Parts: sequence; structure tokens; C-alpha cells
Amino acid sequence: MEQNMYRFYMRIALILVVLAVMALVYLEIYYLSIVVLLLAILGVYGLRRRVNVPVQDERTFRISEMASRRTIQIVGMVTGLGGVILVALSRSEFKELEPIGYFMAIFACALILCYTALFAYYRRRLGEFEHAE
Repeated sequence: MEQNMYRFYMRIALILVVLAVMALVYLEIYYLSIVVLLLAILGVYGLRRRVNVPVQDERTFRISEMASRRTIQIVGMVTGLGGVILVALSRSEFKELEPIGYFMAIFACALILCYTALFAYYRRRLGEFEHAE
């Protein structure tokens, strides 16, 4: 299979899976939506095995790295700031927002800690930390 056909099939599969999961969640059939997602993952794996050319090159891999880093930075910042704002609002008149605010703030901290730990792990693994002995 050529890469253009692979991309076409992936787009069609994405649209179908999103529509199916939306419909199943709307109908409150949650277990079947999980089954649809698992089948989609298996289908993507099967499609990737049939591609004759590499799906990712160095440029695509670098773009993916940059997009992932920016996504984590933006989600962490927005979630942390939103959590602080919700906690501040809960101090005045919206008492029910306090647990949501704390959850968002803790989630942002966990996200940053996870990113930092994985960054340090991969940095050591790839040999950028040279220990002076």
C-alpha cells in the first residue's frame, strides 16, 4: 500500500471512529464505545504493517516532538491557571468549584512532574548527562 492510500484510509477511519464513539456515548452504550476504540487501534496497527514506505521520517518525528512539547506546556499552564482561578472563586461565592480547582491544580503539577521525570530519563538514556568520575 502506498503512503497516500494509507493516509486516506486513516482519515476515513478517524472520521468513522469519532462518529461511532459520539453516537455510542450519546446512546449511553459506553462499553461498546471502548470496544470500537480498541478495534480502531488494532485496525491502525494492521494498516501500518501494510505500508510499503516508512510512515514517519526524521522531519515528521521532529514535528511530533515539537507539537508534543508545546501541547504539554499549554495544557499544563492553562490547567494550572484554571485551577488557581477556580480555587480563588470558591473562596468568595462559588464554594462548589473548590474540588474541581484543586483537581486541576494537582493535575497540572502531576503533568509537569511527569514531563520533567521523562525528560531527565531520556536525557540520561541518550547520553547527554556525562558524570564526572
